[in-house]
Amino acid sequence: MYIWVVLATFIAILYGFNLSVRSDMRQIYVEPQAEAAVSKIVLQHRAAEKFFNDKVAQHIGYSAGRVNVQTFEDFLPVGFDPNYDDDGKTYYITTMYCLDKNSDKLSAAAASCNAENSLNYLITYGCVPQRWKSIKGGRPANDLVNAMRRVTGRGSNFGYTQLVEADAEKNDLGTEIGINTGNNQWLSVPQYIISQSGTLGDESFASMCGLDGACAYCMAYMTPYEQL
Repeated sequence: MYIWVVLATFIAILYGFNLSVRSDMRQIYVEPQAEAAVSKIVLQHRAAEKFFNDKVAQHIGYSAGRVNVQTFEDFLPVGFDPNYDDDGKTYYITTMYCLDKNSDKLSAAAASCNAENSLNYLITYGCVPQRWKSIKGGRPANDLVNAMRRVTGRGSNFGYTQLVEADAEKNDLGTEIGINTGNNQWLSVPQYIISQSGTLGDESFASMCGLDGACAYCMAYMTPYEQL
């Protein structure tokens, strides 16, 4: 009897090898994982947006620099995990940059985030996870790009970083890095953010996602703010 059970199990295993892969495997397994990866950075940035929107509405000043997740945790969903790495750092970094809007390509910092000439940018960024890179060239894989569109919809300031020709039609600042938001739409990244590390060091956009950054491609979400 035992031999027949083993034989039946063996035959069932062999039969399983001949079964075709489910046609909806990508929809039920791969795409939800890509959306989960995208949702992390989107939720973090939108919570930071709400934090600064509250400050703007109440005419409360703020300063440039890294914004720790704990600062705006009241605006995050319950149970949100910022994914700390082995060094206790979050995979996605949220930073406020305050720039001189009269400088060429927004290449200089403003003296204050509340100065009349200040144009401020809240940006959350991080390397595209290795799991979601294309085998050829390391670009973001289609599954991740499609997940970006599904999670944020069209017309958002979220996408992945990519080199842009300075004289490209939609490159309004003329800088060399833009955020590809999908459907051939671009959001120019100010020159100061691209090239200056400031006090952030290795955690700055320049060090991680700039021209000589550690990451070939980053996910980035950027929101402009006028001075108070």
